[in-house]
Amino acid sequence: MLFRSKLFLNKNQLWEKIKPFKRINLHNEVVASGAGRYNFACTPIPEININHKKKNPLEKLQQFLAQQQGRKIICAETNGRQEILASLLHKSGINAQPFASWEEFLASDAEQGITVARLERGVAIDGITFITEPDIFGGQLLRQRKRKQQQTEAENIIKNLSELSIDDLIVHNEHGIGRYKGLK
Repeated sequence: MLFRSKLFLNKNQLWEKIKPFKRINLHNEVVASGAGRYNFACTPIPEININHKKKNPLEKLQQFLAQQQGRKIICAETNGRQEILASLLHKSGINAQPFASWEEFLASDAEQGITVARLERGVAIDGITFITEPDIFGGQLLRQRKRKQQQTEAENIIKNLSELSIDDLIVHNEHGIGRYKGLK
């Protein structure tokens, strides 16, 4: 039997292990000049979140992609979320080529792509725009793995069901990701 101390690092041990590695901290404000501090020409992206009440929920995103110069990469939080997001984008006429990583996207000549990268918010920097799930869906996405009963209003269920098509990817509260095959 292994002890917890043999399997896991405590907070101090973790920081000691990662201390030798370089890290990047991004700030909205200009930082004071100094060793290892750089101010890049970057801009936050505007509000482009989805609006389920509109006929075209992704209208803001479509307009932004059409107007924004340079290359664009959409960043999903997980592989499953990437597939769901790619399907949603495709249905809205947004073509985003899937990539295994943002490095793979950078090495390509694709104008638009989608990959897995856990970024908190989008930014345009050096001719490339990074768009995140929270940018699209509004606010930080919270993934709670706890299985607890959630009360959902009947109106929301009907609204969501009306947006579904056969073979759409869906996420079930208890069973995870699957394909919608209709109601029986």
